[in-house]
Amino acid sequence: MASAPPEPVVSEPSWLRRAAARIGLDLIALGVFSLGLATLAIVYGGRWTLYQGSVLWPLGVLLVLLAINLVARWRGLVARDPEVRAEVRRRVLTTVRDWLPLILLIFVYQNLRAFTGLIRTDSIDLQLWALDVKLFGVEPVLFAQRFADPWLTDWFAFTYTLYFIIPLTMVTTLYLRGHREDFREVMLGVVAVMYGGFIMFIIFPAGPPRFCPEIMPLFDPPKLTGKLGFFEATTGGWDRLNPDKVRASFPSLHCALSATALFYTWRFRRALGGRMMFFVFLPLVVSLWISTVYLRHHWIVDCFAGIALATVVFIATPYLRRWYSVLGSATGASPPSPG
Repeated sequence: MASAPPEPVVSEPSWLRRAAARIGLDLIALGVFSLGLATLAIVYGGRWTLYQGSVLWPLGVLLVLLAINLVARWRGLVARDPEVRAEVRRRVLTTVRDWLPLILLIFVYQNLRAFTGLIRTDSIDLQLWALDVKLFGVEPVLFAQRFADPWLTDWFAFTYTLYFIIPLTMVTTLYLRGHREDFREVMLGVVAVMYGGFIMFIIFPAGPPRFCPEIMPLFDPPKLTGKLGFFEATTGGWDRLNPDKVRASFPSLHCALSATALFYTWRFRRALGGRMMFFVFLPLVVSLWISTVYLRHHWIVDCFAGIALATVVFIATPYLRRWYSVLGSATGASPPSPG
């Protein structure tokens, strides 16, 4: 009788693979991002800003999720039920682990932007202007001003502020519906988009058309105005929060992040309960893209670059997720189920 073939020998995963499987791709990518900040800080000097207004949005969501968890189990907590307390502890730790990368990412990214323009000091604004004209025969920023209207200006100023609110709404919905792994894939995409944007800021320093001295004399009207003052209030806020505004515009991360949210909203439409969210987001995102040119925040090639960056990341993250799933299976490091 023929003997049974020997069972294949499965090699023990290396400590690096085990660590990668347990840490998660989102935290690994964030670690690389943070290393870049530390390196730039050492080489070029600079100060870290601890407070960033954008951090308040995901931090607020995190606190609300933690509060919901505590309120839902308050009877067991008051009664000091050990099982309830253990469950609450597990859910709190899981929720903090999942949302902390986004909070830290914003902190790191906002500090990294201060280093743009230091490595390469010459701006490419005029090259972007020339490319716009080559593609369209006219500068779209100047073409758009013929449609200038105070009501339209305030509308576009409103949609321009949604670049972070839209993806945050989508990922919060994913998380509340229990799709934790989908949530973490989107977080990985957001990290990659912001990291890729920062690298391009360094290589291609550029500012918005409204600060380009060569094109400013061609603006008609010289300055946009809103009907309700929303444009004036928000534009002043952007300028105060973004002191490096003259060298961090290519690519447009407003376009990149909103496109990322729109792409994932379609991909995870079933997890989000249907197509409704996508079709609600679609006109807002398109208006946001138009607003970047209408409000003179970006050359149109900035927008193309931002959407292209989001597309590349969107295509790549499913492959990274599958690779990570195989890695986790090989090491036995499957992530905990959604809280």
